Amino acid sequence: MAHNIGIYYNEAGIRNIMKGPEIASIEQAIMMEKLSQVRAEFLQTFGFNGKFDIDRVDTGVYGSKRSRIAFIIIPADGRTTAALKKQPGWLGQFMR
Repeated sequence: MAHNIGIYYNEAGIRNIMKGPEIASIEQAIMMEKLSQVRAEFLQTFGFNGKFDIDRVDTGVYGSKRSRIAFIIIPADGRTTAALKKQPGWLGQFMR
């Protein structure tokens, strides 16, 4: 005899969880670790200390069905930005 099992959730509840401080703090901690790696790799690749910031974004802006708070690493000065423009996709390799 086959049994069907279903999982039901409250959409509003899921949205509150995804936008809550617990998920945001976990993601921010992960990005802080990535930031250290990005800085070290940047120095080795480009030969100078790049300046980076962590920016907080809402994924709903990018068309996500269930938006949440996320964090991205961005260049924080013109010199770092110029170096990254010479190697498109370099920063993206750390976001996988």
